[in-house]
Amino acid sequence: MTRLLRSERGTAIVTAVLLMAIMLTSGLALAALVDAQTKVSATTRTRETAFNLGEAALNAQVRALAQPGSWPGPGIAAAAQYPTCLPATSDARCPLASELRSLFPTADAASGATWQTDIRDNDGAYASFYSDALLSSPYHYDHNGDDRVWVRASATARGRTRTLVALVRAESQPEDILNAALLSGRLDLSNNGNKIVIDNTAGGLMAVRCTPTIPEPLPCLGYELGQGNTRTLSDLTQELYSQVSPANTAQTAYSGAAALDAEALARLRSTAISYGTYYPNGTVNCPSTLAGKVVWIDNADLCNFSGNATYNSQASPGMLIVNRGTLRMTGTQWFWGVIYHAAQATTATLVELGGNVCVRGGIIVEGTGTTSVGSSGNACGGEANVVFDPTAFGAVKSLATAGIVQNTWRELTAGSGR
Repeated sequence: MTRLLRSERGTAIVTAVLLMAIMLTSGLALAALVDAQTKVSATTRTRETAFNLGEAALNAQVRALAQPGSWPGPGIAAAAQYPTCLPATSDARCPLASELRSLFPTADAASGATWQTDIRDNDGAYASFYSDALLSSPYHYDHNGDDRVWVRASATARGRTRTLVALVRAESQPEDILNAALLSGRLDLSNNGNKIVIDNTAGGLMAVRCTPTIPEPLPCLGYELGQGNTRTLSDLTQELYSQVSPANTAQTAYSGAAALDAEALARLRSTAISYGTYYPNGTVNCPSTLAGKVVWIDNADLCNFSGNATYNSQASPGMLIVNRGTLRMTGTQWFWGVIYHAAQATTATLVELGGNVCVRGGIIVEGTGTTSVGSSGNACGGEANVVFDPTAFGAVKSLATAGIVQNTWRELTAGSGR
């Protein structure tokens, strides 16, 4: 036993070396695992940063589209199409880079992170499914007029890129407008005879703000009292029986509120701007057509609408808004929708229909201005010049906001664009 204890063969040190080797190997393996996990965590973190930044850019672009007058409608000029938005882009229709940066105060977002948004029309095969082939499309606006566009947003953080896309739809809101066959300061029926000029059978408001008096130099309700063959109020009533159907619906001294409030009128103006159907005085004075969901003419004195034309349809009526001046329509023309003239401090004629002009919907002239209707009485398919249609008033809508169409938001697979 003593001999064994005094032996110097070194088995203990061999065991110790083996144990140390095992421990070193385990430590290195653990360090490698920790390093790998750290890299995975960093990759996940930068991918999440890129995703969150891209999603924020997409939402910011949708908010920009929802601003009044910002919807890129079908009438937009080529020079006014939406640009490709980058952090350095100064266009007011793009997301603000400073706002996006403030949402992500991290090193990953601050270290060279960037983003981009693009808007393309959902034309043809891309109506309901997006492909990056659309990026070569020249239509950076709602070219097909269906109130929908694709919004694509991508973001890159520390070399990691995420791309998101969504179909965005402009949302319309009905405007509260008084339903009237005719509401005006005064009414001048220029066609004498046994012909129905205004057909209010469907039961809209038929009113003037004036009160007939004897004598009057200007017609209040159709004809001047005390002038020509119309001498008394009884005579006037008889004349109306042959010109307005039913005659007993005509009101005088109307004192109700405006047919549209100022806020609704402002929304409709913004809608016309978005659709490219806004015609400002001194820039683009008159439209070549009165067709459209909302057409706004700033000064109708500069315009003359004559000849043969049909504007809108029974299924898709529109609204024509005149800010000032006199709207004159002659010839053989059909207008499906509502004609609205803003208030002016005058008794002059502000809306004048002549020949075979037909309005199926209604006419509203705010203030004290005059509406002149004539002269055939056979315009609307042999019926009258103005035929009240309540569906036209139900179609008066403005663009209120924009939102993502359900089930169209998704992330594009890297490299596929689909």
